[in-house]
Amino acid sequence: MQKEPTASVNSQDSSGTKTIFITDQDGYDWDITHAVQRYHWNPDLFRFGLGIERIKPINNPRFFLPGEQGYPDSLDTFMVLGVEIEKDARAYALSILKSHEIVNDWFGEQPVAVAY
Repeated sequence: MQKEPTASVNSQDSSGTKTIFITDQDGYDWDITHAVQRYHWNPDLFRFGLGIERIKPINNPRFFLPGEQGYPDSLDTFMVLGVEIEKDARAYALSILKSHEIVNDWFGEQPVAVAY
């Protein structure tokens, strides 16, 4: 059962420093003290989003080479986010990234998180 999101102030130390949390619909507490103190955000106006791990990342994506089934037609046009690391280049279709937001990929032995 999902909880109604709430904001609360909790005293955390003997000096009276207050830590401000919001509790999301899944019951997780998020420290928003910096946003409130530095930027004067009102904790009651925070929007609570979907919750933790609700948008699944793409892990170890499969890429198609020209001529393989699934490779786009040369007349197709779409926007991509391009990444090149040490002459290894990849193109991630924005139409897919907007549903996943993160791709966990490898460039050789280097792990890379691509975020949109």
